[in-house]
Amino acid sequence: MKNNIFYVYVYLDPRNYGTYQYGDYIFQYEPFYVGKAKYNNGYRHIRKCNLKKDNNKLKTNKIKKIQRETTKDPIILKYKEGLKEYDAILLEINMIKYIGRKDLNTGPLVNLTAGGEGNPKLSEKSKKQKGQKIKKWWKNEKYRNNIIEKNKEAHKGKKLSENHKRKIVESSKYLWQQKNFRNKTIKAIRLSSFKQSKSLKEYYKNNKHPFDGRKHKEITKKKISNTLHQKELIGKKNGNNIWIYYFKNIITNKKFKTYSLRKFCDENNLNFNTISRYITFKNKYNNWEFRRKIYRKLIRRKNDHKK
Repeated sequence: MKNNIFYVYVYLDPRNYGTYQYGDYIFQYEPFYVGKAKYNNGYRHIRKCNLKKDNNKLKTNKIKKIQRETTKDPIILKYKEGLKEYDAILLEINMIKYIGRKDLNTGPLVNLTAGGEGNPKLSEKSKKQKGQKIKKWWKNEKYRNNIIEKNKEAHKGKKLSENHKRKIVESSKYLWQQKNFRNKTIKAIRLSSFKQSKSLKEYYKNNKHPFDGRKHKEITKKKISNTLHQKELIGKKNGNNIWIYYFKNIITNKKFKTYSLRKFCDENNLNFNTISRYITFKNKYNNWEFRRKIYRKLIRRKNDHKK
């Protein structure tokens, strides 16, 4: 019986006497707030009405007005006691739904939500039942699209604080240090890029590419060549690391080792873009097998050695 300590309470306006019926719920005074609590937490709204921390201004203003006009607190009715937390939440949601909210112009309640806030401790059976219900709801397109649109509107125009940004960065760094998480994300990125390249190839078989028939000007060609020569390293630099590339010709069984992928592709009539793309998720291309390895050592540029 220790779990059956929750109850559903209703705040009533003592100024408005009469019979107020909302479905099966009948009151002698007009209700204006419904909540779920345990012990004496149902009285906390009266204590909070003089504080600035309460975000529900409709509720605080209503309580203050009743206190000012009647010199008394509003009536607090414990509608049903001896409930489990989950049952109390369901009753709270049902009562708010039938009585109606003032902000939605459906009733007199000053509740700003549909109820059910908090983290109830559910049993394993109830968790499974709840999960199955959510899965069924999520299969419905109207329900799914409605939730997605509501989330977009709720986060629209909001900016993250510096503390929130710092926490996101720290959590992402911690996750990236885990090998399983890192490998899964890398595989997912490689697969998505491979699928995207396939779909684009199929699309441009029937449709014209936007760059078909267009050529670079001589000035742009010179700029591209100059930047490539300036950025040319002994190996592909990754911070203080470089890549070592290992190639094998399947026909001649000859093996090659190089620090510059572009040079090797130019010497052996290979397309640099295709090899650099395939080397991330495939190990074969035409008659070549290849792989790469990080060489952890600081390699300077060729021009740095000349003094």
